[in-house]
Amino acid sequence: MKKQRKQPKPGKIVFAVLFGILFLLGVTILSLSVWYSKNFGVSFKEFIYTVLSPLKGTGEGTVVQIVNAALPYVIAAAALYILICIPLFLREPIRRIVRDIKLKRKNRTQYQIEREDRIKNDTRRPARFALQKMFRRVGAGAILLLLVFSLTFAVIVLGIPDYLLLLRQKTTIYEDHYVSPKDVKIEANGKPKNIIWLYMESMETAAASVEDGGIKKNNLIPNLTALARENLFFSDQTDGKLGGFYSPVGTGWTVAALLASTSGVPFSFELGENGHNRMIYREKFASGLTTFGDVLAEKGYRQEFLCGSDARFAGRDHYFSQHGNFKIYDLYTARKTATIGSDYFDGWWGFEDYILYDIAKSEILELAASGEPFNFTFLTVDTHHSYGHLCPNCAEQPRSRLERVLSCADRLAADFVQWFTEQDFYEDTLLVITGDHPRMDTGLADPDRQASIYNCLINSAATPAQSTEGRVFTTMDLFPTVLAAMGFTIEGDRLGLGVNLFSELPTLSEEYGYEWLDTEIQKFSSYYLLHFS
Repeated sequence: MKKQRKQPKPGKIVFAVLFGILFLLGVTILSLSVWYSKNFGVSFKEFIYTVLSPLKGTGEGTVVQIVNAALPYVIAAAALYILICIPLFLREPIRRIVRDIKLKRKNRTQYQIEREDRIKNDTRRPARFALQKMFRRVGAGAILLLLVFSLTFAVIVLGIPDYLLLLRQKTTIYEDHYVSPKDVKIEANGKPKNIIWLYMESMETAAASVEDGGIKKNNLIPNLTALARENLFFSDQTDGKLGGFYSPVGTGWTVAALLASTSGVPFSFELGENGHNRMIYREKFASGLTTFGDVLAEKGYRQEFLCGSDARFAGRDHYFSQHGNFKIYDLYTARKTATIGSDYFDGWWGFEDYILYDIAKSEILELAASGEPFNFTFLTVDTHHSYGHLCPNCAEQPRSRLERVLSCADRLAADFVQWFTEQDFYEDTLLVITGDHPRMDTGLADPDRQASIYNCLINSAATPAQSTEGRVFTTMDLFPTVLAAMGFTIEGDRLGLGVNLFSELPTLSEEYGYEWLDTEIQKFSSYYLLHFS
């Protein structure tokens, strides 16, 4: 009777595949955690909102970076796993298997005789199988340990315990300190100014030289530094050094920064469908808030928002159109009006900032020609993480990509300001230049200092009642401060959680401490959800 060849047990195959998946999962989590710690300087909440934002309207850069960060390690790990598994699961050495295959093809009978004889006389075979079994168990244990270590490391690096701990706690900061614009008088002190508000993507004061208040050897933003000193800026530093405002949790990504600076509250809305910003799916974005745009719309201002990407990203179109009836001009508007080609895309987010500034000038002239008071708000994007986008105007210099991008952004902003000073409406218009939030990459990270965001006010109608230096203030303080700079008086000098920096009042960060404010707004607030959603 012909002896049947013993087939591999299905259980071993399942075992190998299962632990292979767990091994690759552990490697993926560990590689992404290390990448995150090196490249992202944001809180877990901000990272979640950034990663889970709909891809529509973005350059999909974050997702591509995540894939690129993990893929090489996953491929290498898969190859290593296969190489290790071969000797641990094969019943014969590879060389013998190759020899048997050749012999079987040449002489099947001879192959059977030699194989049976080898099995009968190979006294080391049981010991070898026992050793394989032991190493499989050790390997399985090592893979489980790797997975546990990777998950633990990821949890610590992302700051998940602190996030969950604070989320379980409750705050009464809004009941105690929030001031609704509906509840106070906001009146013009004479004729209020028009406003042009330029948000510069991720523009930190750290880009300046150490001598000027930053961290760089050479000042990457000399023009912005000069503009701040020649006009008005509020600084967390002293001795005339360039400083700015802080960005607490809930203000550290673009839509959150836009919301916080124009409503006085952080972005703490719940995640909605597929983890996306729930406000996108509401009939009205933040329906309970009265914002900067709402206030100016009531005062008769014509308003427009311009960005070089898809305004639908993160619901920016909803926010501005529903709070002040802003005209929205974005990537698709530029294509539709033939300002750029019908399929133009810069490979980043939409179109470059040098195009954005040209569009801004044209749109501002149209608003000014109407004779009505206006608010023109626009947002740059070339300095976005990670490390910015090099446009054709960026100088070819032997510097890093981020340094070249920042220098280019500095020149473009200065050129725009020069154009602004030459216009007929210059004296009647306030120009506000601010960063939106800190850099999400680590390009300007300094563990010894709190990231501060650039601010400059040109043609302010208000004069500070106290020193502009050594101030501790946040994105939320911009709301009442910019209104005051336009020439409006605010009853009580508080709006949202923000304080008018031109007044004698301390900000919440100065009164209670920045860490207190940053901690409180991370806690759960039923008031926030009930009154602002």
